[in-house]
Amino acid sequence: KPDFIFMQDLNQSGVINSYDLKKNVENFRENDVQIVFYSPNSLKEIIENIRLIGTILDCMEGASALITDLKIRFKTFKEENLQRKYTPKVAFFERINPIYYGGNWIPEIIELAGGKSIFGESGKHSDYALAMCDLSRLGVDQAGCFHVQASSSDGWLPVG
Repeated sequence: KPDFIFMQDLNQSGVINSYDLKKNVENFRENDVQIVFYSPNSLKEIIENIRLIGTILDCMEGASALITDLKIRFKTFKEENLQRKYTPKVAFFERINPIYYGGNWIPEIIELAGGKSIFGESGKHSDYALAMCDLSRLGVDQAGCFHVQASSSDGWLPVG
């Protein structure tokens, strides 16, 4: 039985929520399992959550090293991609059944990588997206998705 359960709790339809998890792990309560929910909406909040988890697990040295590394990488990606002449339009989907576009921190990651997210707004939850057939009409250059086996090794699929 675990000592800790960590769960991202973004309250999306069809995804287990904090109430369901608590209800289904009552048998762990005998072992004083600590359930920790986190709901980052931005890269800044992801870093704050890494710090929180590092504190809870008493491994702040490792958490701090990871945070420093991430901040350096974010800065490097942003600086390198500011010089690009071409900014691809990107559609990123977190789920396809039902269809949710990538919200929260996904638009920030796309921007750091030199693209422009056509769906999703930094810091806001996902919402239903347009039908996949509309992507080409919108001029999407690249599309990617979590939870789907992509046909390319890097998880990005050309559109059009």
